[in-house]
Amino acid sequence: MQVSNQDEPTPVQTGTSNLKGLIILLVVIALLVTTSAVTSRSSTARANDDYVQLNLDATLKARNLFLRQQVKAPSSSDKVMSAEIIGDLSKIANGTRSRRAIRQLAIVQHWLLDPRWSQTLLMLRTARPDKSDQEVISAFSIERELSWWGLVLACHPQSQDIATFRTLFARNQLGWFEHLALESAYRNGSMQNEANRESQLAGASSIRLVLFQWVALLSMVAGFGLLIMLYFYLDWRKKNPDVVLKSPWNNILSVNHPVPLSDEKAALLYSMFLSYLVSFAAIRGIGTFVLMPIVTALPPEMAKPIGAVITGIASLLPPIVPFIIFIRNRKEVDLKAADFGWHIKEFWANAACGIMGYLCMLPLLIVASVVSNLLFRNLLSPSNPAITVFAGSRETYLIALIVIQAAILAPLVEETMFRGVFFNSISRRYGQIGALVLSSAVFSVLHPQLPLGFLGLFTIGAVFTQLFRFKNSLVPGIIAHALNNGLIFVYLALVTGQ
Repeated sequence: MQVSNQDEPTPVQTGTSNLKGLIILLVVIALLVTTSAVTSRSSTARANDDYVQLNLDATLKARNLFLRQQVKAPSSSDKVMSAEIIGDLSKIANGTRSRRAIRQLAIVQHWLLDPRWSQTLLMLRTARPDKSDQEVISAFSIERELSWWGLVLACHPQSQDIATFRTLFARNQLGWFEHLALESAYRNGSMQNEANRESQLAGASSIRLVLFQWVALLSMVAGFGLLIMLYFYLDWRKKNPDVVLKSPWNNILSVNHPVPLSDEKAALLYSMFLSYLVSFAAIRGIGTFVLMPIVTALPPEMAKPIGAVITGIASLLPPIVPFIIFIRNRKEVDLKAADFGWHIKEFWANAACGIMGYLCMLPLLIVASVVSNLLFRNLLSPSNPAITVFAGSRETYLIALIVIQAAILAPLVEETMFRGVFFNSISRRYGQIGALVLSSAVFSVLHPQLPLGFLGLFTIGAVFTQLFRFKNSLVPGIIAHALNNGLIFVYLALVTGQ
């Protein structure tokens, strides 16, 4: 543990400046929350969130039913699940009039021997174009597509017919549902080997999803065990502070609390965080009220790539102003990047600590989720826009951009600003626990998943802050943050079959 050899610094902030900083913080947070509310509480946004969640639920049920049909004879419970799947997908198709939703519904109906599948496909004539459609949809192209559907699913197609059909599927990118349709097409064409291959691919994809779910469950159990072990270890460490463990665990579990910063350094960090919030609020406001109406008015083939570029640039801009403030003022107060956790000392031990911290967080998130559902189940809460866009996207570049933002940029920026900068700047004024609570609360309210997601986000922020306190490094929090965000998108990709 490091010991500061500086004399007790003379406070440079007056009560008035502290009050001004607090007022700025509250005003900016209020603006951000209001902006999020405007964009996420609209009826269109709420309906889109509901349809995305409903689609994920229906896809999960369909994949579970598919696996059950592979290993046992049909039962009455299968009929109930089939009706639920068709009902959910029907709500989406009728509510969105999306071509993708209509195709998915027709495929599932054909798979489950529902004769209404051909009538469902006729909805394509009145469907609205998907934002990601890469060609102009004409009446001729719709009738041509309908003829192909009828040929491969109701007639006896030849191999060249199915090859053309596969090309159509590649353009529509229906994910896991594509295997169901191709299996039916090959069986209708008496190509049993090809049909069995598609069935095996659909089953293998579903098995990977089940394995991921089991790994997640085992990780939660491991995290619970680690929490218990960590409790007894810290209790033992208090009683035996001088004992050194002769193993890699000594570096991983060694405590290296942050050195208290001088008032001058804390003031500079606080100004950096306020500039980050102001930049974030300004960019969010410009994007919501200026750029979004312009982008949505563009043709679909232009809207998504332009929107993706704007989103990518917007995610990089907020940290620029605090970085400039740091570069220009750091020498005056002798502030180093290591003072707020940016160093690579004991990197691998800190990375291992981050993985352990992530596992310990999982059972706490389950508790937070249960409590949130009890408290806020009757209140509308939007999903994270990144999850909504990812689940409904078919473009590789857009999916890659979302993953980079969520699993790389967000951990780097948010851990730096909320744990390294904000927590450090207020820990001397409010104490370690008070700063942990305040920084975690601010971290929570700046996310759009409120109120249902508040406790979960607060738990995440508190665990990441505790990792920073434990190791005086941002590496554990960045690793845990990246795991949390990245594995969410891995799960979504497995569910949707992207």
